[in-house]
Amino acid sequence: MKFIDEKLLQRLQMNARESVSALSRALNVSRATVQEHIKTLERRDVIRGYTVVLGQGHQSRHVAAQVMIAVEANQSAFVVNRLKKFRELDSLYSISGQYDLLAQIGCDKTETLDAVLDTIAAVPGVHKTLSSILLSDKLANTV
Repeated sequence: MKFIDEKLLQRLQMNARESVSALSRALNVSRATVQEHIKTLERRDVIRGYTVVLGQGHQSRHVAAQVMIAVEANQSAFVVNRLKKFRELDSLYSISGQYDLLAQIGCDKTETLDAVLDTIAAVPGVHKTLSSILLSDKLANTV
């Protein structure tokens, strides 16, 4: 990868909303060069998209939990399809070990989270669950 691409990626990772003009000034190249490099990086699937990183202001109003779910034999597809309908579901992974699935749930308050956890446990095909409430992000809080 070219030097300019590396520098461009570093700056976009720090601030994906940085303007092309600011990027061109920082990299000491023309706006057209920056635009072409961004298009090339997107086309080569180096840049997949742009995202918002939520700050402490949002996270303090957000209650999250990870729920490990053991599924009865031959019920995995049914359970996954039911879980996909939960608007509080942030992510869902298949995992190895005693449990089959790991769901990340996000709610606005603990009472809502409690109700969602009860509903997950009641889904036909769910054998058992093990929940952990997320307290703080130790990586985000390091300086």
